[in-house]
Amino acid sequence: MKRSHVISFALAFLAGACLATVAAAQIQSVVPASKTKGKVHILPATMETTQWGWYDNAQKPVLTVNPGDTVVMETMMHFHDQFMPGKTLADLAKIRADNPGRGAHTLTGPIYVEGAEPGDVLKVTINKIVPRAYGMNVNYPGIAGLFPKEFPEGQIRLMYLDWDKKVAEFLPGVIVPLRPFPGILGVARAEPGRYSTVPPGRLDRGR
Repeated sequence: MKRSHVISFALAFLAGACLATVAAAQIQSVVPASKTKGKVHILPATMETTQWGWYDNAQKPVLTVNPGDTVVMETMMHFHDQFMPGKTLADLAKIRADNPGRGAHTLTGPIYVEGAEPGDVLKVTINKIVPRAYGMNVNYPGIAGLFPKEFPEGQIRLMYLDWDKKVAEFLPGVIVPLRPFPGILGVARAEPGRYSTVPPGRLDRGR
């Protein structure tokens, strides 16, 4: 019996601050695509089409595609869209502390690819990424982020993203160039169980 791979997507920015996007992704596998134009699928990010912080090969696919198809999809911010302006550092730190072993990423999917089998290589072409107009960067006090032990007080920073100029002002006078990129893209693991999205390495379970 053939088993197809499933793919989950999220998009990340600036060391864990997530951008909600609509992206068109063309999916191919080692199975030759039809010579006719593939189908275009629309996949919104809802509570039914996303999972928060883990990969699990028992998760039922929310969409089935064929090689050569295109998927136009949304993604959420971290923590099922709880990572957003108005949240305090204490709010976000509590969410992390209340959900140990779970990554912050909200993944859209999984997507079932017809004809692909375990061990196959899947090629995914990102045609376009449309980010939101803001990003958030956070360092959780003593929990997570960049150098949490060195900066135990923690901090949260909201940044306006100027997509006309493709820059963001990280600090007064500190201008950072922007380029959208896919932060988390992965296939279902062979091993049963839930595996954190941080990081998505084969040997890192429950981090």
